[in-house]
Amino acid sequence: MCGIPHHAAEAYIGKLLKHGRKVAICDQLEEAQPGKLVKRDVTQILSPGTHFDTHLLQAERNNFSRQFAATANLGSRSWI
Repeated sequence: MCGIPHHAAEAYIGKLLKHGRKVAICDQLEEAQPGKLVKRDVTQILSPGTHFDTHLLQAERNNFSRQFAATANLGSRSWI
């Protein structure tokens, strides 16, 4: 767990994803008050195969995504 400046997040997240790491994005949920901890929660989870940020995807490579969903009686899949 670490904190990084918001303006530098894109570069750090890109490096972590390129090295096969997962990244959890946490956001502040309430206003900061002096002397009190601020409530934060995970708002997004990124992994090397599930991010769609155009700044992190490489234009010269194919970028594929596969999905699978299953219910009691049906299953479906897609490949983009």
